[in-house]
Amino acid sequence: MTQRQKSLAGGISVLSIAGLICKVVGVLYQIPLNNTIGPEGIGVYNLVFPSYNLLLAVSSVGIPVAISRMVAHYLAQDDPRNARRVFRAALYILTAFGVLATAFMMGFHRQLGRATATAESASGFLVIAPSLLFVCVMSAFRGFMQGRRRMLPTATSQLIEQVGKVFIALPLAMEGMRRGGYAMGAAGALLGTSIAEAAALLYMTVDYVLVRPGMQGEIALDEGRPEGYRRIVRDLVFAAIPITIGASIVPLAGAVDSFMLVRLMKAYLPEQEALSRYGIYSGLVIALINVPTALAMAMATNLVPTISAKRAQGNREGVKRDAATGMRLAMTSPPQTMT
Repeated sequence: MTQRQKSLAGGISVLSIAGLICKVVGVLYQIPLNNTIGPEGIGVYNLVFPSYNLLLAVSSVGIPVAISRMVAHYLAQDDPRNARRVFRAALYILTAFGVLATAFMMGFHRQLGRATATAESASGFLVIAPSLLFVCVMSAFRGFMQGRRRMLPTATSQLIEQVGKVFIALPLAMEGMRRGGYAMGAAGALLGTSIAEAAALLYMTVDYVLVRPGMQGEIALDEGRPEGYRRIVRDLVFAAIPITIGASIVPLAGAVDSFMLVRLMKAYLPEQEALSRYGIYSGLVIALINVPTALAMAMATNLVPTISAKRAQGNREGVKRDAATGMRLAMTSPPQTMT
């Protein structure tokens, strides 16, 4: 394996290990959370997440990939000034999207609660709304660092998110149960998610501040012509649209489930029994099924800037080689990760 292939495999390994740890912790987290707030609380908890995930997919999935691609493209052409301009433009766009998404969920939390046929979920929509802004802003930092082929900050921030849920969300869920039953317990766990996302964003911001002086030195030596922000925004949006559409399909299906399944089951079962069964389905079964996707996400995240850089250099053989390396790792790694 060449040095470049080793670098590619190393980046994939960092994200794969972090992703698998996060997925496993996420599944294991459901066990004490279920013991704390019960199946009904898990049902309320997972009635909120599909709508949250859908808004995240629409507002913050496609643009980070576009950032990574464009930053890698400019850096491959020794153009760090425009790479940073891509980050700045994307940061403004994602911040605006995050503010709008947060305002929407906070403003319509009662309506969203009624749409799930469980009014108790309204408080959950309210407390998790700020994390939409946190994740959107953090996505700009992640996309920029991934474009610079620095995968460790993304991996570390993902771990902070998951560990934060365990050490922040669980105590808040216990306190919510003590104060108001399973609905408040679910709201406490969702509030913990918002706090964990804020902590991850703080880490990414500090990481950017620490590496910024080195980037300023690179830009000082750049004599190239800066691209206009209008063109950068246009390229970001055009690159992000198809990715966003594709990424929204699964969250959209989950959101439809959250609005329909409990409502349908309530026609034949008491509300608490319907919530309990929905909680088992969405909180335990679906969470376990999603574990193997960690490797695929790591592969895609690392391949985008790598292949984009090769393409910017006109290195068609490099593009084919890295794509083949990624496919080979994807086909050979899963048996090792599942043991």
